[in-house]
Amino acid sequence: MKKRIIMRTKNGEEYIVREGSVDKIRKLAKNIVIFASATVITISGVKLLTKDKEKMKTPEHFEMVDTSIEENTNIINSESENNKINIDNDNSNEEMNIEFSKLKVLQKAYDINYEEIRDFVNKYSGYANYTYEEALDVVYNGTINNERSMEKNPKTRMMYIIFDNAEKEGKVNSHCENWEIETRYSTFPNSYYDVDEMNSKLIQNSEIEKELISLCDDLGIEGEDKYLAIAIFRQETDYGASERCVKENNFGGIVFDNQFAVFSNPDYGMYKTLDVIKGFITTAKSEGCYDIDSKIVNIAPTYCTHTPDEWIDAIYPMYLNVVNDYNSNDKNLVR
Repeated sequence: MKKRIIMRTKNGEEYIVREGSVDKIRKLAKNIVIFASATVITISGVKLLTKDKEKMKTPEHFEMVDTSIEENTNIINSESENNKINIDNDNSNEEMNIEFSKLKVLQKAYDINYEEIRDFVNKYSGYANYTYEEALDVVYNGTINNERSMEKNPKTRMMYIIFDNAEKEGKVNSHCENWEIETRYSTFPNSYYDVDEMNSKLIQNSEIEKELISLCDDLGIEGEDKYLAIAIFRQETDYGASERCVKENNFGGIVFDNQFAVFSNPDYGMYKTLDVIKGFITTAKSEGCYDIDSKIVNIAPTYCTHTPDEWIDAIYPMYLNVVNDYNSNDKNLVR
């Protein structure tokens, strides 16, 4: 690489001292004392950078300027920036390739379009306090390791893989302290006396039930079992406005380890509530209970151990109320 050394006088005139390689310049620099008034440099070999190119005496005071430094610095900075952009692009492309390869494996495993899988994982990652990338890794690893392999519904299987791992890793919890709880909804203590409060409560209830129905679909809760799940939710939580539901994210009076569960966030609380209800319904069916009356009778002693008969008397009318709401009004029991 060629370099140029220039002498600059006090009055701004410049002289090219030498052009040569870096090594030569380094050797030359050792023999030059900058700002030394006693230094004498012969005029031979010095090229004058003035228009008339007159010969001049070597100035007593000068400074050495390496004009190639700025040029080289600009080149290096430019190259560094380009390299950074290329590295960032390479990393981004690599991450996209890794994501796509995992999604393609999942697409083959579940026979679902990879874009739909991406949306599904992205949705439930937030419910389980994962990032999308973390949740995708969890589903991918769980799938290739055949976790929850007995689940027929592919989305249900993916959902269980996500939440099972989130529970193991402490991302979500069923017995949270108050400071750990994320809340979203409101109580309406005067709703039975205040029309405006009642309207607000019913609007909130409608929002909650949309989430519950979506979760039912992904959990494989179908048909009249959805009506029953919604009926239990309404009965146990005063249409989603009870203190326990709002402040503890318990959407069905769920008890774990002989105490009411306190869930990390509303979405996780809804999932756990519906999963428990699904378990009761599955057990009832396995014991020959297929119509709604026999299912409720079968579930009652376990779901409400203290007053099962009262629970039956409350749940069945609520079930009919839900059926009426979703068949007579604008509500839709499917997404």
